Amino acid sequence: MLNFININNMKRMTLILSLLLIVVLGYAQEQVFTIQNSKIITKSKFIENFPNGKFDNITEHTFRDSYNLTIGNQSYTVKGYINEGWENEPGDWHYFEIIYNGQKIFIEDYADGWNYLSQSLKSQLSPCTNAFFYKDLGNNTLMLCFMGVTIMSEPPYLTIVILRNGEATLVFNKRGEIDNIKKTNDELEFDLWTMYAEYGSYGQELSSGVKHTMTIKDGMIYYK
Repeated sequence: MLNFININNMKRMTLILSLLLIVVLGYAQEQVFTIQNSKIITKSKFIENFPNGKFDNITEHTFRDSYNLTIGNQSYTVKGYINEGWENEPGDWHYFEIIYNGQKIFIEDYADGWNYLSQSLKSQLSPCTNAFFYKDLGNNTLMLCFMGVTIMSEPPYLTIVILRNGEATLVFNKRGEIDNIKKTNDELEFDLWTMYAEYGSYGQELSSGVKHTMTIKDGMIYYK
């Protein structure tokens, strides 16, 4: 009889622990990147390739803006360009490069383009430039966040680059529209709508949207 009771108790405890694990995993935040030996280590799950296609007619870029950033004793310059002849196409700029000590250390291009930040985002995400917002993560590390264009019913890309020790690393590039921004002391948190809700012709909801959360705290970026 005693063994039967112990077996039941063990089964009950196993069930409780399993449920707790499911709850914890459901609320767990994952680091977007890690740092090993002072180097940024990325995770492929957080970096999607842009759907750029192939455009043989893009041979030149027209300069748009330049931004100087300093973190500790390190100075960087971000330069944004549009594709030559694409002045009437979507996107405020389609190509950017990052320069450190006169050397080009990073380039990225996106055919659909990135947009300048809206006044609403700029008012909530300072410090920022017209083209991106940034945050000091400590230890001479700077986070830059760029917002892509919204194409039809797809959320824009959020592109995040980390500047550290004279290097620039792409750590995040996924679709997600920023919403519900919260700032507490040095912590920043916002929702990311990775899929919009769909509605029928009579306003009925056909499918609900998909929302994630990004948190920047303690020198790290977390995604849930």
